[in-house]
Amino acid sequence: MSVSQNTASATYELVVTPSSGFVFVGDTVEFTATYYEYRNGTYYTETDVTSAATWAASGTGIAKVSKGVVTGLGKGTTKITAKYNGEYGSSIVTVDYPAPSLQVDPETIFIDASGGIDSFVVVASNYASISASQSDLWFTLSPKNGEGIYTVSADENPYGSQRTGS
Repeated sequence: MSVSQNTASATYELVVTPSSGFVFVGDTVEFTATYYEYRNGTYYTETDVTSAATWAASGTGIAKVSKGVVTGLGKGTTKITAKYNGEYGSSIVTVDYPAPSLQVDPETIFIDASGGIDSFVVVASNYASISASQSDLWFTLSPKNGEGIYTVSADENPYGSQRTGS
């Protein structure tokens, strides 16, 4: 998106590209600000002003921007705006958390006839990327067959709080 200005026979425009972007929390994505000049309605020149432009992000806690480099801070969508020589251009950025990755060791857990269970470890990467309201994981033991072998799956806790079971 851009806003153009008409001065005498010259028109100026600032364009931010890409027009929209996506980034994970903690990662970065780059945007470019290009300043166009038209004279008498005809393209005259263009200049990359990414480093010279003043940048801002409209949503607090969603993203920050410096010299066109946007860093994801929290889940949401925000408008990124560049200003140069009185002209404005903008883009939309969507920020999301990377999907958590879970590794269960061992993958197979045995439950004996008395209800005892072997211990197991769950290692979660990107765990910090789960928001506070979803910070607890819900583990489910499901029978795989009639011989006491269970599979373990983990999802976001639908209840939003810690819960134990038997």
